[in-house]
Amino acid sequence: MRNWIAFGQRIVPLLVTCIDLIERWVTSRRGQDKQDSAVALLMHMLNVIETSTDTDLVSDEAVDLALRSCIDSIVSVQNAIADAKARRSAGDDPV
Repeated sequence: MRNWIAFGQRIVPLLVTCIDLIERWVTSRRGQDKQDSAVALLMHMLNVIETSTDTDLVSDEAVDLALRSCIDSIVSVQNAIADAKARRSAGDDPV
């Protein structure tokens, strides 16, 4: 269990970085295309880690699906935060 927690602590910042980079630089794509770009970028980063640590992290379809779920969750949270900020700025949210 500890290995998965440690892996999660390392992978989530990489996921957020990939999402931020794609959001910032890939403005001509939407939805699934952006997710595919973020997954591809993350997979390249993980391949570098695999090579340097002699481990296998990304050659499993379940890992790919889990990463896509994580990306969806992170983007959902980012969108909710952006919406909340926009409502507050507009005076629509009394919080």
